[in-house]
Amino acid sequence: MTDPKLHRGTVVLSIDVPAEGATGGRINDTLARKLFHMVESRHLSASWVPLCPQQFSLRDELAAPNTQHDLALVGDSSWIGKAAGRPRFARELAARVQAVRSANINVAAIALRDAQLDDHLDLLVKHRVGMIRGWRRGGASLQPQSVRFGVWYSPVSVVLPQPNDWSWLGTSWSLRKTVRSVIQAAGVAHVVIDAARIEGNNAALGELDLVLAHLQRQRDKGVLKVTSLSGLTRTLIRQPNVKKATSILHVA
Repeated sequence: MTDPKLHRGTVVLSIDVPAEGATGGRINDTLARKLFHMVESRHLSASWVPLCPQQFSLRDELAAPNTQHDLALVGDSSWIGKAAGRPRFARELAARVQAVRSANINVAAIALRDAQLDDHLDLLVKHRVGMIRGWRRGGASLQPQSVRFGVWYSPVSVVLPQPNDWSWLGTSWSLRKTVRSVIQAAGVAHVVIDAARIEGNNAALGELDLVLAHLQRQRDKGVLKVTSLSGLTRTLIRQPNVKKATSILHVA
């Protein structure tokens, strides 16, 4: 039985899935399916961030009834930001959301890539997109915050594997440290798995499975919740006292 005095933290898991340049932008089907089965085997949920949602090989899995997974749209400067403007943002957002939802897939968030999204948030509300994922690491100290119109912003705490790690040893240590911190603080950490950095590396996939196993163990102890971006949004909107942010997107 879990000690009721233990703190309970939350880890949000999102997975960036690369495309295969040699196949004209088709999502790397084999890698995506490996990652999905790894996450599913641990009974975890995640947000999937494919570069090409219309060609994503996991569309059937994400559309399955009662799935705990969801999809986040990649948001870049070609259609988001001041240079793109409101009309283009409105047009592109509507088309991208409709293309995914027509397949009965839950669009949970916009995952920013090289853009800032601090205007026109009313359009997100219109299309029932309640979360923005940051595109720069904010560190474990930065927590999700309410922006405007009921839209939330989730900074990225850690990206796995880390770019400067020569092996997964540092990655595993960083993840464990992050998990320990959020449990002690009863906070939230947003963990992004960058699949492009492990593509074609079976050893890295094995190490990633150990990372997922650690999350599962902490979840099973009752001290950690592992969820997707839509799961985080549902949790946050039920909390009555959450710090408001006026310019958090500028510092992400």
